[in-house]
Amino acid sequence: MWPSSLTASPQIRNIATVGGNIMQDRRCIYFNQPHLWRSGLAYCFKTGGSICHQIPNSPVCRAIYYSDVATALIAYEAEVEYIEDGETHRTDLKSLIERHSVANGLACHEHLPILVTRFLVPAAEEGERSGFYKYAMRTTIDFPIINFALRCGGKRPARLAAGAVAPHPVVMAETAAKIDSDATDDEVIAQAEDELRKLAMPIKEACMTPAVKRSLYRHVAMLLDLRK
Repeated sequence: MWPSSLTASPQIRNIATVGGNIMQDRRCIYFNQPHLWRSGLAYCFKTGGSICHQIPNSPVCRAIYYSDVATALIAYEAEVEYIEDGETHRTDLKSLIERHSVANGLACHEHLPILVTRFLVPAAEEGERSGFYKYAMRTTIDFPIINFALRCGGKRPARLAAGAVAPHPVVMAETAAKIDSDATDDEVIAQAEDELRKLAMPIKEACMTPAVKRSLYRHVAMLLDLRK
């Protein structure tokens, strides 16, 4: 899957797994620090406390989920099989990631007790086109600042997903419908910006303020050539 070529570095990709990338830890500048640094603050949700330092009035952890692979798989409506309590289960990938996101925000449940065994991706239909876009400080080594995956054309409705904007990837159904319509590219971009303002949950990042991240929502334009 070619979006994987934009994940991490060649050395990491040679030893990593897709399942591990999907079930990765969510990240936050307040949590991903040495213990000594964190000891100067109250414990956050991910360290057993009851506060999110990013959004102090939030009832849950708001750390960001940064997988590139997940965004592409969700755009293609992938399903996942996994083993839990000795039984094999199958569900849509988006649901599993959302469940993982909740558990990953609690120190007492750092990881779901599951083993991911395989992913099932529907075959592309005749005439379908797809694309993936990642914006990062360094294209491969760094986590994405934002990413988009789009599937369109063919008989199925378009499907657009965005990643690195919330505790889990988001599906942009309203923008996808606009992509399938006769709307101009400018109208699609405006719809994407509006929809992400409702779906995204930006936080302070090491090299990015929420305001700057919001300005990148319009980068969905990088995939709109697929409409032609």
